[in-house]
Amino acid sequence: LKRGGLYYDIVASPLKEATLADLESYPFPNPLDPGRVAGVEEEARLLHENTDYAVVGSAGGPTNIFELSWYLRGLDQFLMDLIVDKSFAHALLRKVTDLQIAKYGEFLKKTGKHLDMVRVGDDMGTQGQPFFSPALYREIIKPYHVAFFSFIKQHTDAALMFHSCGSVYPLLPDLIEAGIDILNPTQVSAKDMEPGRLKQEFGDRLTFSGAIDSQHVLPYGTPQEVENEVRQRVRQLAPGGGYMIASVHNIQPDVPPENVVAMFKAGRKYGRYPLTSA
Repeated sequence: LKRGGLYYDIVASPLKEATLADLESYPFPNPLDPGRVAGVEEEARLLHENTDYAVVGSAGGPTNIFELSWYLRGLDQFLMDLIVDKSFAHALLRKVTDLQIAKYGEFLKKTGKHLDMVRVGDDMGTQGQPFFSPALYREIIKPYHVAFFSFIKQHTDAALMFHSCGSVYPLLPDLIEAGIDILNPTQVSAKDMEPGRLKQEFGDRLTFSGAIDSQHVLPYGTPQEVENEVRQRVRQLAPGGGYMIASVHNIQPDVPPENVVAMFKAGRKYGRYPLTSA
């Protein structure tokens, strides 16, 4: 973490120069370490039994397949692998998927019956398009998502929340088929992510989480513009259910406090059923 920074940035990828043989000897973390799930069963049970909040579970650390693969390999190299070294891409995706399934297996043994949602994620879109075509996603990455998501759903009745920033509209039919129930963060500033369109095409199969623009409105808008944003998103995404009000991204330090307050006030004002027409 750089001094004054907000996030951990990857500066080196340990499998950048790896071969298929190297994958077998690489010291991956132990997904079955009991310390990973120490105390989570009691915490999930207490939240489930003693609060009226939705209990959301995540097994900790990276919860992704595609992203964790490119973290290890480097984004540029892994995107090339998807085209020119598919054997390596499959081997790495298989290894990462097995690790995630093992980790989530231990987690869900402890928490599955107490959860309302399970959160996983894989950022698969830039501002203007997905990282890959739907055809390439179906060929190489989707089978591992299906394996991972199916495993989760076999071990809990909780809804599956999937996080992906960016323009992922072309991938949504496949992600729904793979098993996601909730899309987060619904990045409305990205190409083809217009909320009205998403609701019309996918609202009968997806719940949308997010959609309050954190790129322009929250940091630079007035409190009234923030309220207008919330009201508009509720109008577009909430009819018939299926919308969870939230900012697209984490609320950043440059967001004025009054805009944070305006978002929460507007959420309480407009985000109730029956929906107001105001």
